Amino acid sequence: MAGSQDGIKLLLANGFDVNAKGRQELPVEQERETALHVAAGEGDVDLVRVLLAAGADPSALDRRFQVTPLQWAQHFGHQDVVNLLTAR
Repeated sequence: MAGSQDGIKLLLANGFDVNAKGRQELPVEQERETALHVAAGEGDVDLVRVLLAAGADPSALDRRFQVTPLQWAQHFGHQDVVNLLTAR
């Protein structure tokens, strides 16, 4: 559902854990990041807003690098997402 606000909203309406890391069928070491990490890393400001409104934790650490969604946005140069997450 990456990049699909409607898809994410549908998942959230059906009980998806907005702070889940990875997929259940993957080994723990491969469950790396939350949806907010991915949206921030892709620079999707609108999706970041949707996820934050749904209760996504902006201080969550991914398992591989132990960094926040803000740090993903900084790394990939998405200043608009950096500004949004910093304002939170």
